[in-house]
This record gives sequence, C-alpha cells and structure tokens, in this order.
Amino acid sequence: MDANELDLIIVATVTAKDRSPSTAGRVSASLGTRAPTVFDINVACSGFTHAMAIADHAIRAGSAKTAMVIGAEKLSDFTDWSDRSTCVLVGDGAGAVILAATDALGVSPVCWGSVPALAHAVRIEEPSLCFEQEGLSIYRWAITQAAQLARRTCEMAGIAPEDLAGFIPHQANLRIIEPLARQLGIPGDITARDIVTSGNTSSASIPIALAKLVRSGSLPPESPVLLFGFGGGFSYAGQVIRTPQISAPNPCRISENPAPLTHRISTLQEDRGSATFVVSRGHLQRRIKRMRQKSSRCSKPQTRRLTGS
Repeated sequence: MDANELDLIIVATVTAKDRSPSTAGRVSASLGTRAPTVFDINVACSGFTHAMAIADHAIRAGSAKTAMVIGAEKLSDFTDWSDRSTCVLVGDGAGAVILAATDALGVSPVCWGSVPALAHAVRIEEPSLCFEQEGLSIYRWAITQAAQLARRTCEMAGIAPEDLAGFIPHQANLRIIEPLARQLGIPGDITARDIVTSGNTSSASIPIALAKLVRSGSLPPESPVLLFGFGGGFSYAGQVIRTPQISAPNPCRISENPAPLTHRISTLQEDRGSATFVVSRGHLQRRIKRMRQKSSRCSKPQTRRLTGS
C-alpha cells in the first residue's frame, strides 16, 4: 500500500525519549505521508490493544479509513541491570498492523478498564527512571481476575474461548500466561509464548507475537484470535480479531493483502531489535558486570527513532 493512504497513525509506547514531537509524528514524517492524524498513547503493556480499540472506533465513526497501529519499546534504556527480578525479562522491539474499513467484522468491541489499587504496580518514575514492578501483586491479579475479563472479551465478540484459533496475551512471563490459558480452557499449542524468545517488550509484545504466528502459518486466514493486554496504569484491554490472509513475507514484514476484516488487518510488521532476555546465568552475570562499570543505576534514557520501515 501507499503510505499516503494512511489517515491515522497511533504509536503505543512507554519508552519514548521526548515529550514532543510524538513518535507517531516522527513515523509519519519518515514515511512521507500527506497529513494523517498522529499521536502516541502511554498505557504500558496494554498499549497496543488500547491503540487498536481507538483506531477501530475512529474507523467505525468515519473519522478514518486506514490506520496504522504500532507498539514499540526500548526497555533496555530503562532497565536497572543490578535488579535480576526485571533485567532478565525485558526486551526491545516493535510490531505494527494496518486497519482498513470494510463491511466485514474483523475487530470485536473492546473490553477495557483499570485497577486503581494497582496504579503503582508497574512504573518508570523519578528518581531512578528504571522499570520497576510489584511482581507478586500483578501475578495475584492476573491469576484471580484476568480470566473473567478475557471471557467477557469473548462474550462481547460472540465467541466461546474454546472456539478461538489463537490466544495472544501480553507476554509478561510464563507463570502468568500458562495458568491464564488453562483457566480459559485454551490449549497451550495455540497460546503465544514469545516471552521465551523476545522477552517482555511491553506494548510491543502482542503485535510481535501476532506477526510471528501469522507469518509461520500457525494461524490460518480469518481465524478468531483473542488479544489481551494488561499492565502499567494498572490497565487492561482485550479484543478478538480475525487474522488476515498474507502473501510470502520477507523476514520482518508481512505484506498487504485485501482480506476482509473490521478493519482489514492488512500489514503486520515486527522488529525484535536487541532483546535483553537472557537465560544463561553466567551470561547474565557478565552482562551485569559490564553495565555496572558504566553506571551504578540507569543511564539517561536514549530511545531509537522509529523509521516506519
């Protein structure tokens, strides 16, 4: 597709370096688009599913016809390399979809909300500017509350969990992903487990996992897939989408195909970048030692510019 067809670009990110211009504005300029609406949203790990819902609503209302939705993070800039509870989990990456108006239903109504009592459970704030989380509180919420919200998402889409072809939750960690899938009765072989290769990439984790599953052929065209994000804020958002038909992709991009969706999801893109997820303890110790030599805490955040390519 031609970039000039885009009339809405939304970037979900919690690691943007600058307050202005927005990352979405930079993407638009890099693509050479005409004059799309551009803005970022910061909802941390559920940012992508929030952005999908906003784009869906804009298209349904007639305010946009073609939207690009991006989840992009560089969490390594906000990582305390002496904190083993977080540094072994996080990764950098980006993923994107393009939604286009059609007569077919391809994106369900969103189920979203927040948990005010957990507002500080996930944070990047002064004075450290490092990614920190209350892992036990998040785990308890996910194990006791997330399943019923995911079921409600399916109800709003008019589908039972057992009829799903895929389940892509935020890639927080397997201790949450696997029990959540079991509670929903969703088999492990159709549940995304990209945490083991890409790490926790916050708002990028769902689009990266989606791109990999579609690209590998694990999700046939027009398959119902549950997306469910949760994290900082403390916020959550989920919807059921229908997967697109695709032509042969290159290693980082799934090209446009006119498969009908609510909004036809015509492009998927992922760039894992340099994930910081490591499994070797010796490797981790050497990496921490090198990082400590540079700084006792986090360095000043530096985020790469998205080029949109």
